[in-house]
Amino acid sequence: MKKIVLVLLLIIILVCYGCSNLKGNMSNQEQNIQNQTNLSVRDNEKYNKNLKFIEQCIPLDFFIENDVFVSLLYDENQNKMFLAEISDNNAIFVQNTVSQTTEIACINNSIALVDYGPEKIVKIYNDTDLTLQKEYDLSSYYENAMLKAFSSGDIVLSRLGDIAFVVSTYDKVQIYIMNGSSSKAICVYEIDSLNAVEDKIANITRLLLLTNDRLYFEGTILKNGIASDEVSLAYLDLNSYEIVEIKRKDAVSFYSNEQMIYSQDYQKSSKDSGSGLVFIYNVTNDEVYKLKTEKPQESLNGYVSASGDYYCSFGENENNKSVIKIYDVKSNEVITTINTDLTISVNCISIDSKKRFLYISNGQDVMKYMEKYSF
Repeated sequence: MKKIVLVLLLIIILVCYGCSNLKGNMSNQEQNIQNQTNLSVRDNEKYNKNLKFIEQCIPLDFFIENDVFVSLLYDENQNKMFLAEISDNNAIFVQNTVSQTTEIACINNSIALVDYGPEKIVKIYNDTDLTLQKEYDLSSYYENAMLKAFSSGDIVLSRLGDIAFVVSTYDKVQIYIMNGSSSKAICVYEIDSLNAVEDKIANITRLLLLTNDRLYFEGTILKNGIASDEVSLAYLDLNSYEIVEIKRKDAVSFYSNEQMIYSQDYQKSSKDSGSGLVFIYNVTNDEVYKLKTEKPQESLNGYVSASGDYYCSFGENENNKSVIKIYDVKSNEVITTINTDLTISVNCISIDSKKRFLYISNGQDVMKYMEKYSF
């Protein structure tokens, strides 16, 4: 295992394919770098200036895809959050401030900012230069919604840019779908909250994934007339508009990462230690994996890579230091164990499955102090 405290440039820029011959050809490589610099001095000056600024900000939510680093950053000096993107030939950011109730979503050739707070706005940016392409204001659909804590699971986007969102009123739970090329949403399903059916889904607690023909979500099950601790992973068939349940489980929550949906245990009381079981579901082929962790508590805090190949658990050891384990999902074996001083949350982890790198931040330190591990 190799630990690298980031100089951010090393997160993104690809290692030269000729590095195996580096020692014998150092002078040639230095000449090539100088030639490239002379050809694009202005671009490099802008790149370095932007990169220096970005490195001094705190990454709060990020992902890495196709060697491009996309992040919501917090600038302490200006007390604002903004969107940034870094690749091997670009370092850019959006000047517009975003709210604290904003998350990033990746769609084809674009990046979405989803404000699930009171504004309920979705903004779509071009992934090349971060120019604003589209903006959707969903707030009018929430005029009669019940007051509640805002949840990122209220709104989800498909890879094609279609939007699904859920609205809960005092008597109904409504699912809306908005085509990415439209400005109007259609209510495609309703749950009658006042006449909920025993042992059926009575509420939608989190939207997970939207595909061409399915909307995946987590729902609570009605037991003895009240919402129980049992939840269901289910989907709404967008052709028949019928709900299909995939898995019921007690004391868990379901989360998603691209094509993968996975379970995460939660503690009903301080005595609960976790089940040590992680349910993983691939929406592209309906395959199910059941991962067994070495310790029961490792199912309490975890993250599945977008490819579905790796599960990353994170917790603390007896010295209150963070411990990360990376599992091979298919073989159910631990690939590596990492110890770090960082305090970790799921928004501050990203796995590059192709190159087998883990990137982590604690959401408090500036970006240049992010950590990168090979496994």
